[in-house]
Order: sequence, then C-alpha cells, then structure tokens
Amino acid sequence: MSISTAEHLDSMINDIARNHCYLSPDDAAVAIAAHIRRFWAPSMIEQFLAQHEDSNNGLEPGAAQSVALLRAQTTL
Repeated sequence: MSISTAEHLDSMINDIARNHCYLSPDDAAVAIAAHIRRFWAPSMIEQFLAQHEDSNNGLEPGAAQSVALLRAQTTL
C-alpha cells in the first residue's frame, strides 16, 4: 500500500514538529516554518498549504501553528 503525497507531507511536517518539541510553541512554529522554507521545494510548500486551506487536522500543534507563518511568508 502506498502513501499519498498529502499524507507524506503531513508525516514529514509532524516529524519536524516532534523534533522541535523542546521549544516553546511560538518558537517551535518559527523553527518549523524556517526548516520547511529551507529544505522543501516551493511546489511542496504550495501543495501542503493548499491541503490545509480549511483545516489543520492531523497536524502536531507546532506544525499547525507553522501553517499560518508559512502562508504569511508565501504572500510576501
């Protein structure tokens, strides 16, 4: 059974969030967004943001909070 791209992106960002759990929630969100900006292709970021347009279900708290930061950075 293969995993969908959307599920894979969610899994990756949740792994990143778990690796930043030692930070405060706000600092973790900033670090997660910075990591994604640094290492993910723009197309991956766009797809991830599109799949979380209406809901952050399934995301770790820090990952969910980073969505707003990524969205703000994308519109600059």
